[in-house]
Amino acid sequence: MATILVRNMSNTTQYFYLLQQQADFQESGHPLPGSSIQDSCLGCGLVGNYDSTGAQITFSLDAQVYAGAKSTMELQPQSKFNAFLATSTSRANETSTSAIRKVRLSGPQPMNLTTMTIYPLGLSEPTNSDLAPGTFGVAVPTYNQTEPAELYCGNAVKNQEGSIVLSSFVAPLPNQTLTCKSEQIYYVKAGYQAIGSIVDYDITTTNCAKCDFTSDMSTITVTYYDDGSFKIERTA
Repeated sequence: MATILVRNMSNTTQYFYLLQQQADFQESGHPLPGSSIQDSCLGCGLVGNYDSTGAQITFSLDAQVYAGAKSTMELQPQSKFNAFLATSTSRANETSTSAIRKVRLSGPQPMNLTTMTIYPLGLSEPTNSDLAPGTFGVAVPTYNQTEPAELYCGNAVKNQEGSIVLSSFVAPLPNQTLTCKSEQIYYVKAGYQAIGSIVDYDITTTNCAKCDFTSDMSTITVTYYDDGSFKIERTA
């Protein structure tokens, strides 16, 4: 478990939100452009001046890597609910179904490939596949693509209350294996974003605090100042 502590040294009560570094995706061995990848806010909090209030925001980050999928497709008749699915209403008149699976990317036999089902949405227990180190795959079945897209998959996280958020994700092509490689690198940005909302990756990763946990799952303290600058300190 890694932790980011955010302290606000400015004189203004301030929101801060969290984004993970955009994952690398390939479809049938071909890299996907960043323009086709979407990214979600993983956390957001409001905090006053640290000296005056003693308050700070804590972002707790799970080192476990998850494959995730989300669908807003209408269920076919006679579909049955599977116990590992979580459903939620993300905005008015839209119901989404999400699925998540732990993947193991290291060791002598990584369990790194999961198979998606569409009706109802689900991800199978991962199996071993000959993928690049640090990469997991999602085998996507044949389905009817729509515009706008109604099916997404990619790198997922679980929020502290248990809800599923796709951190980086794409609308996959039918009958393909999508591969994804994510890094434990996160960005803290001043401003408000709803948890799970799609954010602009280029804007978020400008004038922000970069917190890199790729070699050390420790604690990073991020301090924000009146001039808009950040200071980053790592502790054991």
